[in-house]
Amino acid sequence: MESNDNEHEALNNRRGSFWHIWSDSDEVKENEGDGWNIGRRMSTLSFIGRAQPVVMRSVSFEEIVEESRWWNPMTWRGTGVVEVESNGEILSAGIVEDELNKLQRKEIVNQLKCLSYGIPSSKNWAVFRSDDDLKYPEIILSGVSGCNKPVRVKEVPVSMFEIYERNLKKTDTALIHNESLVLPEIENNYRVNTLRSEARIRLSQYVRGFTPQRHLYLQNMKNAQKSYKRAFVLSIHGFLPQKIVRNIIGESSLNSELMTKKVVSEMKRWGDINNVDINFQTLSVEGYGKREDRVNEIIEIIKDWDEEIKKCEYFVCVSNGMNCSISLKVLRFLVDEGLLSNEIQDKLGFISLGGAYYGALESIESKISNRGNVGQDAEIISEMFGMSENQVFEDFEILLKENFKVSLVGSLNDCFVGIHSSLLLDIDHCNIYRNIFIDGKENLSDFLISLIELIVIVKNLKYKDYQLLNEISQYFQGNVGEGGHFIMMEDKNSYRNGIKFMMDTSNSIYDETLKKVEFRNECNDYHIPWSLRGFVEEVIGLKRIEAAETLKGLHEEYLVWEPVEGKMKELKVCMEGFAGVLSEL
Repeated sequence: MESNDNEHEALNNRRGSFWHIWSDSDEVKENEGDGWNIGRRMSTLSFIGRAQPVVMRSVSFEEIVEESRWWNPMTWRGTGVVEVESNGEILSAGIVEDELNKLQRKEIVNQLKCLSYGIPSSKNWAVFRSDDDLKYPEIILSGVSGCNKPVRVKEVPVSMFEIYERNLKKTDTALIHNESLVLPEIENNYRVNTLRSEARIRLSQYVRGFTPQRHLYLQNMKNAQKSYKRAFVLSIHGFLPQKIVRNIIGESSLNSELMTKKVVSEMKRWGDINNVDINFQTLSVEGYGKREDRVNEIIEIIKDWDEEIKKCEYFVCVSNGMNCSISLKVLRFLVDEGLLSNEIQDKLGFISLGGAYYGALESIESKISNRGNVGQDAEIISEMFGMSENQVFEDFEILLKENFKVSLVGSLNDCFVGIHSSLLLDIDHCNIYRNIFIDGKENLSDFLISLIELIVIVKNLKYKDYQLLNEISQYFQGNVGEGGHFIMMEDKNSYRNGIKFMMDTSNSIYDETLKKVEFRNECNDYHIPWSLRGFVEEVIGLKRIEAAETLKGLHEEYLVWEPVEGKMKELKVCMEGFAGVLSEL
């Protein structure tokens, strides 16, 4: 049967799209990962499971076909539902794809299921989801011919990388632990911006004698009337060589979709509290390979959604570990291309979980051998210890100029990345908010928890900590192979603090620049007494903190601290001058 030319022309002129009808044939049902995809204009439509092309019958775009054998028709990106017929037979309503998309989807699924460590070239894939169409995500795979455009899938296949790592996930239910903490909470770090503080800030710009406050304030964001915003969430995750994950880190690195779900959940929670209805679009990126190759491939992937990024009011990127430096490059590209800026978006945020900005801990380099590694594994391992600090500084400088709110989370018992690397202790900017993840299984004393929280608060307010946090961090470093690097990814507070910092803090009225601070990489027990003394003197001079009361409470907790572990006993010996310092002040 031939269709009317005018009907074809009207259909093809409709946003350059047409509907594909899903086949109910057995061949399609047995194909794992089948979904649907919106294609570009074509003169004919191929029907899955049939040798002959089908021809469209005259229907309007507003017509809704109610009969569907296994799911209701959906509308996406302005497309409509049509009925089709072949050889006089009316086919079932729904979505259909052409043969090329079917082959493309099969290839993507097969590639992800067959990926293994030591592959000769980098691979990156991404899953796009939208609140406008929750049922079927889009997936795209780089580095494979014919798979460089997104296609629809019913289920996202699990790659072999993740299957390998799932067996490494350790669960310790026999022991009773304290609750894990992410400190400091945003309310404990920043004051509410009152009329008095606002007046002092303004006067400091024009009148001498008023000390400028170069940190941020909390502001009330709750709206009287419900508002509607669009948010784009970008998650970037990657897999390390199996030897590193199994022998050094000792736990699963999880996946980008987990991070995406956590961010979306916390942003919805924030929206409910502040009377904001948020429409989400998310892009979860996975990959494996060298940094430069991955950056280039991820940029090519993201280009398919550049319009969605540019139109959003809220943009947040989340990443972890070695992938944070990759995320920096990708975000810098988006800024350079004009897709992200303080003038386009209302809020820009970056949540970094255990970021290895300066590489992995030097102490574990001797425990890693390149013998037996194939493909890129040896090069990836070498990259872990060759990060450029200058390049990291330049990338952050670009983002902070566009008013990105950066939340850095570091794990106290991380066995892979040091606190200096994950919290960037050698740079300062008011838009950088540092958090410490304290694993509940460490069962730290109240004194250590209070001290660590106070140190991070002081650092976030851009005052000196005299490197006390870095000096004592050596006593909490986890043992190789026992985990501690990725566990923070499962804690909701790792994301909640970052979202609240992005959404609830004011913007600096000063033209802040990213600054380098003096920093020594070497830790030494003899530095701790001097660092502790300098830190206590710094706290005494802070107006933001009730110094006398805070230090008094800290001293009382110190007196009842009775460590039983060897490392903690050594740390207490290094801090024996704590009481003496307080008595002299």
